[in-house]
Amino acid sequence: MRLLLTLFLLICSGCAVPPAPADPKAQSGHVAAAQINAPAFRLHIIEARGITIPPTAIERTLRTLRPYFVGPIEVIHHSPIPTADKTAGTFPILDGDRIVVSADLPETGPYRLATPNAGLVGAIGMPSSDGETEFTSLLPLIEPGVALVAITPGPEDGRGVTGYASLAARDPDQAMIRGLVVMHDSVIRRRSNWFMPRSKLYQWTLTHELGHVLGVPADRSHIRTVPGLGGNHCTHPECVMYTGVDWRVVVSGLLHGWPMDFCTVCQDEVRSARMTPAAGASSE
Repeated sequence: MRLLLTLFLLICSGCAVPPAPADPKAQSGHVAAAQINAPAFRLHIIEARGITIPPTAIERTLRTLRPYFVGPIEVIHHSPIPTADKTAGTFPILDGDRIVVSADLPETGPYRLATPNAGLVGAIGMPSSDGETEFTSLLPLIEPGVALVAITPGPEDGRGVTGYASLAARDPDQAMIRGLVVMHDSVIRRRSNWFMPRSKLYQWTLTHELGHVLGVPADRSHIRTVPGLGGNHCTHPECVMYTGVDWRVVVSGLLHGWPMDFCTVCQDEVRSARMTPAAGASSE
């Protein structure tokens, strides 16, 4: 009864829904200043054959994110790859017409593309867990100001997360950063409905995962951990970086619509890392 009364008062007053408690064990991070302050932010998008992200989802995400960057956002669309399994959990790295595989990696250092492609410059291997010299997977090697987005078929049963942000290696220091976004078409289709159409859920997922690439939320004061969905999510339900379905996000959605942009706290974090165009790029 008390919860119902609280919801009624919130709806009648039009107030913002109170944030969820911050995770007391959360650690503060850093906004990805090198991404925000690059002369141009280059977004590589590759789709498995037969799977296409709705153009309106990309357009609306770009419209939301443009004000947070010093330079323009450039979108590089790659031709669909022949088979879907090539994008299973990663971004395929092409050198000319050939997909780079672990056997191509030198014994030391990264594999360098013969012709770098808009900030995508090579690949680096992740060693196997048993300590052998074989590599279990490849990570893209990217310059600052680059993010890679792979649209994959996703699990056959359509269960799991709509997308996630993963690691890439940053050239020239090869430090591991979040620069890779993987989106699961089957999960997005399964969770789409009249309230959240497929195009809108694609937009939310892309904006949310690129928020992880940018490093928000950064301060532990508004970071929450969601069971099964991990940490580094915002405590404010009106934020695109909030995740999970609970009473806060439902009431906030009724009051203000489904969140498609950063909350004011996350916005302030991004803007605090933003430099003037004349100042050039910053390091993270």
